[in-house]
Amino acid sequence: MTDGKKNQQYYAAQMAEQTTWEIPYAQWYHAKPILQDLHYIGYPLAGHSIMAIEVTSYRSGPVEMVDGKLKLHQPIDSLALRRSIEEFNAGRFDTAVILLKDICKPEAQVAEVVVELWLSGRLETEVEQEFVPQALATLQAHFKESPGEFALAELLSDAEIFEMAMQLHVNRGGDAESNHFLDNNRAIGWW
Repeated sequence: MTDGKKNQQYYAAQMAEQTTWEIPYAQWYHAKPILQDLHYIGYPLAGHSIMAIEVTSYRSGPVEMVDGKLKLHQPIDSLALRRSIEEFNAGRFDTAVILLKDICKPEAQVAEVVVELWLSGRLETEVEQEFVPQALATLQAHFKESPGEFALAELLSDAEIFEMAMQLHVNRGGDAESNHFLDNNRAIGWW
């Protein structure tokens, strides 16, 4: 095992043993293999999942955190949006929340909800019950028109998970069938 191939001898022995086994689910395989190089990959990989990663080119969203500061990446003509980002970066989160309410330009809507999500994540604010659902609605509608914006897709996915956990936490123990402690544990599992 010191030949630079790490565990190659072990895996080669396991693969040789595997060739003597009856192949599970063989009745569903093609009588003649479509590709000759494919074979059952059970042991030693049994119990593991095989995953694929899609690599896409990176394109930033309208607002991103860069070196601990929010940065507007798109030329959006909205003074309220720019001022809200400045206040966020200065640590004046309550003022940033107030300024967001002054944004009225449609082209600033997606950038606005990104800032709302960043504000929702701050311990100094209590805006998540208002901002997260409205951000979800805006981002989901935006993705119907622009499905290839992967930076925003990741943010949307995180927000959906947060919203699910928050609803479990806020509504825990709310009906006769529910258990306060189990619901809280489920919420923590999503967080």
